[in-house]
Amino acid sequence: MSGYSQIASSKHEQKDGDGMSNDLGRYVDRLNSDLRDREQRLSKDAAERESRLHQQMMEQDKRYREEMKAIEERNEKLFSRISEEIKELRSEVKESNSHLRQEIHRAVDKIDAMKKHTQGLVVTTIFGIFATIVAVATLAIRVISSK
Repeated sequence: MSGYSQIASSKHEQKDGDGMSNDLGRYVDRLNSDLRDREQRLSKDAAERESRLHQQMMEQDKRYREEMKAIEERNEKLFSRISEEIKELRSEVKESNSHLRQEIHRAVDKIDAMKKHTQGLVVTTIFGIFATIVAVATLAIRVISSK
């Protein structure tokens, strides 16, 4: 209350016997003035704080949206890259399947050729056995007829 001892005169200034009501009126005026000033400062501070908080919230929301956009873009790039890799793998699998089919066809062709060759060998062997039997029979007939 040190500031209240030097209060300037106000509308309550009267000349009483001891001047007490005069001082009391000035104290009341000064208190009312200080309360109004404090209330205005607090109101102004609260408004500034609210504005600052609102601004911070807006900035935070903006950063959040930018981060979400960056995440979406990164995810889209990842999905795109994954899709491309899947296409490449699919192409490689098709190529590999094509190569395997060619190898299978070659193996089947070799088996067919071996089968034909084996059949030829069997036929040749049968004719060889038949020719051998005929030759042995002919020799046996000659031996028997020469005796």
